[in-house]
Amino acid sequence: MSKKVVLAYSGGLDTSIIIPWLKENYDYDVIAMVGDVGQGDDIEAVVQKAYNTGASKVIVEDLREEFLTGYVFPALKAGAVYEHKYLLGTSLARPVIAKHQVEVALREGADAVAHGCTGKGNDQVRFELAYQAIAPELKVIAP
Repeated sequence: MSKKVVLAYSGGLDTSIIIPWLKENYDYDVIAMVGDVGQGDDIEAVVQKAYNTGASKVIVEDLREEFLTGYVFPALKAGAVYEHKYLLGTSLARPVIAKHQVEVALREGADAVAHGCTGKGNDQVRFELAYQAIAPELKVIAP
Protein backbone atom coordinates (compact mmCIF):
# COMPACT_ATOMS: atom_id res chain seq x y z
CA MET A 1 0.00 0.00 0.00
CA SER A 2 1.49 3.32 -1.02
CA LYS A 3 1.59 6.42 1.14
CA LYS A 4 -1.05 9.06 0.50
CA VAL A 5 -1.11 12.79 1.06
CA VAL A 6 -4.16 15.03 0.76
CA LEU A 7 -3.30 18.40 -0.74
CA ALA A 8 -5.46 21.51 -0.32
CA TYR A 9 -5.59 22.23 -4.05
CA SER A 10 -6.61 25.56 -5.57
CA GLY A 11 -5.43 25.14 -9.15
CA GLY A 12 -2.92 27.95 -8.73
CA LEU A 13 0.76 27.80 -9.52
CA ASP A 14 1.98 26.77 -6.06
CA THR A 15 -0.44 23.89 -5.55
CA SER A 16 0.03 22.70 -9.13
CA ILE A 17 3.81 22.61 -8.80
CA ILE A 18 3.70 20.87 -5.43
CA ILE A 19 1.91 17.79 -6.84
CA PRO A 20 4.91 16.45 -8.80
CA TRP A 21 7.22 17.65 -5.99
CA LEU A 22 5.33 15.54 -3.42
CA LYS A 23 5.48 12.54 -5.72
CA GLU A 24 9.19 12.90 -6.49
CA ASN A 25 10.46 13.89 -3.04
CA TYR A 26 8.15 11.89 -0.76
CA ASP A 27 6.90 9.10 -3.04
CA TYR A 28 3.30 9.91 -2.16
CA ASP A 29 0.11 9.31 -4.09
CA VAL A 30 -1.36 12.80 -4.15
CA ILE A 31 -5.07 13.26 -3.53
CA ALA A 32 -6.04 16.82 -4.43
CA MET A 33 -8.90 18.20 -2.37
CA VAL A 34 -10.64 21.18 -3.95
CA GLY A 35 -12.68 23.18 -1.46
CA ASP A 36 -15.49 25.08 -3.16
CA VAL A 37 -16.23 28.04 -0.92
CA GLY A 38 -17.95 29.98 -3.70
CA GLN A 39 -14.78 31.47 -5.17
CA GLY A 40 -16.27 31.30 -8.67
CA ASP A 41 -13.51 29.24 -10.27
CA ASP A 42 -14.38 26.79 -13.02
CA ILE A 43 -14.20 23.76 -10.73
CA GLU A 44 -14.04 21.27 -13.60
CA ALA A 45 -11.01 23.09 -15.03
CA VAL A 46 -9.36 23.01 -11.60
CA VAL A 47 -10.05 19.27 -11.31
CA GLN A 48 -8.58 18.63 -14.76
CA LYS A 49 -5.49 20.69 -13.91
CA ALA A 50 -4.94 18.59 -10.77
CA TYR A 51 -5.04 15.40 -12.82
CA ASN A 52 -2.82 16.93 -15.51
CA THR A 53 -0.16 17.79 -12.93
CA GLY A 54 -0.16 14.28 -11.48
CA ALA A 55 -2.86 13.89 -8.83
CA SER A 56 -3.97 10.28 -8.47
CA LYS A 57 -7.41 11.35 -7.26
CA VAL A 58 -9.33 14.62 -6.97
CA ILE A 59 -12.09 15.20 -4.44
CA VAL A 60 -14.29 18.30 -4.62
CA GLU A 61 -15.89 19.33 -1.36
CA ASP A 62 -18.83 21.75 -1.58
CA LEU A 63 -18.18 23.98 1.44
CA ARG A 64 -20.30 26.96 0.41
CA GLU A 65 -23.16 26.52 2.88
CA GLU A 66 -20.91 25.75 5.85
CA PHE A 67 -18.56 28.60 4.95
CA LEU A 68 -21.39 31.13 4.76
CA THR A 69 -23.35 30.08 7.81
CA GLY A 70 -20.49 29.05 10.06
CA TYR A 71 -17.82 31.58 9.13
CA VAL A 72 -18.92 34.50 6.93
CA PHE A 73 -22.19 35.41 8.66
CA PRO A 74 -20.69 35.32 12.18
CA ALA A 75 -17.75 37.42 10.98
CA LEU A 76 -20.09 39.98 9.43
CA LYS A 77 -22.17 40.10 12.62
CA ALA A 78 -18.99 40.72 14.60
CA GLY A 79 -17.86 43.45 12.20
CA ALA A 80 -14.68 41.53 11.40
CA VAL A 81 -12.91 43.80 8.97
CA TYR A 82 -9.17 44.34 8.70
CA GLU A 83 -7.97 47.96 8.51
CA HIS A 84 -11.59 49.08 8.08
CA LYS A 85 -11.79 47.79 4.50
CA TYR A 86 -10.76 44.13 4.03
CA LEU A 87 -13.51 41.55 4.57
CA LEU A 88 -11.17 38.61 5.37
CA GLY A 89 -12.79 36.13 2.97
CA THR A 90 -9.57 34.25 2.28
CA SER A 91 -8.58 34.20 5.94
CA LEU A 92 -11.98 32.86 6.95
CA ALA A 93 -11.91 30.17 4.25
CA ARG A 94 -8.70 28.50 5.41
CA PRO A 95 -10.07 26.81 8.56
CA VAL A 96 -13.11 25.30 6.80
CA ILE A 97 -10.92 24.06 3.94
CA ALA A 98 -8.41 22.58 6.40
CA LYS A 99 -11.19 20.93 8.42
CA HIS A 100 -12.55 19.13 5.37
CA GLN A 101 -9.08 18.35 4.08
CA VAL A 102 -8.34 16.51 7.34
CA GLU A 103 -11.67 14.67 7.11
CA VAL A 104 -10.77 13.57 3.57
CA ALA A 105 -7.30 12.50 4.73
CA LEU A 106 -8.73 10.35 7.52
CA ARG A 107 -11.40 8.87 5.24
CA GLU A 108 -8.83 8.07 2.51
CA GLY A 109 -6.30 6.58 4.94
CA ALA A 110 -3.71 9.25 4.17
CA ASP A 111 -0.49 9.63 6.12
CA ALA A 112 -0.17 13.36 5.59
CA VAL A 113 -1.75 16.63 4.55
CA ALA A 114 -0.14 19.38 2.49
CA HIS A 115 -0.75 22.90 1.28
CA GLY A 116 1.03 25.23 -1.09
CA CYS A 117 1.12 28.35 1.07
CA THR A 118 4.18 30.53 1.32
CA GLY A 119 6.43 29.52 4.19
CA LYS A 120 5.96 31.49 7.41
CA GLY A 121 3.00 33.34 5.91
CA ASN A 122 -0.41 33.84 7.49
CA ASP A 123 -2.12 31.19 5.35
CA GLN A 124 0.48 28.60 6.30
CA VAL A 125 -0.22 29.28 9.97
CA ARG A 126 -3.99 29.09 9.46
CA PHE A 127 -3.78 25.72 7.73
CA GLU A 128 -1.24 24.19 10.06
CA LEU A 129 -2.93 25.27 13.30
CA ALA A 130 -6.15 23.71 12.05
CA TYR A 131 -4.33 20.48 11.14
CA GLN A 132 -2.72 20.31 14.59
CA ALA A 133 -5.99 20.98 16.38
CA ILE A 134 -8.03 18.43 14.43
CA ALA A 135 -5.61 15.59 13.66
CA PRO A 136 -2.17 16.00 15.23
CA GLU A 137 -1.27 12.48 14.12
CA LEU A 138 -1.14 13.52 10.45
CA LYS A 139 2.20 14.59 9.03
CA VAL A 140 2.19 18.11 7.58
CA ILE A 141 4.16 18.79 4.42
CA ALA A 142 4.65 22.41 3.48
CA PRO A 143 6.84 24.10 0.89
